[in-house]
Amino acid sequence: MSPIRATTHVAHNEYTHWLTVFHADPLATHAEAEMAGVVDGDVGPGRFVGQLISSDLTTRPGFWLGHARYEFCGQRHSFVADVFLTEDGAALPLTVTLTGTVTSGWLKGSQVRGAYLVLPECPIPTPGNVLDPPTKCFQGTVDITRSPRARDQGDQPPQLASSLG
Repeated sequence: MSPIRATTHVAHNEYTHWLTVFHADPLATHAEAEMAGVVDGDVGPGRFVGQLISSDLTTRPGFWLGHARYEFCGQRHSFVADVFLTEDGAALPLTVTLTGTVTSGWLKGSQVRGAYLVLPECPIPTPGNVLDPPTKCFQGTVDITRSPRARDQGDQPPQLASSLG
């Protein structure tokens, strides 16, 4: 991938992730999870870390709504984004759309949009995967649209560095 150019207002990133920890309530109306994976694109090759903060199956019948924290740590750039996820349970292939904001790191304050597909057979190894089957993963893109107020706070936000251990 080519680096972002001065005349371009969007950064394009790809990622593949899976769940490494999953907790659901007995009624399956709420879940929390931790995620791991890989990234590439304008951030460069690197690691993905995420947390599902909340999960909702009741507010909008037929849809799963989630709130998550996504951390992209690439060789060129790193950022943390607060994202809201929407899955239409009737749509095939199963696709989740996301919107949110970069909260720290590269392009802080910018908007993010993207989507991912649910893959029953991941094309890469998924160490620590707790999904059933353990070959399942999620693969998608996150595009960043530079906000006029966006600030580049460096490429290694403290939250990201500490969570990668």
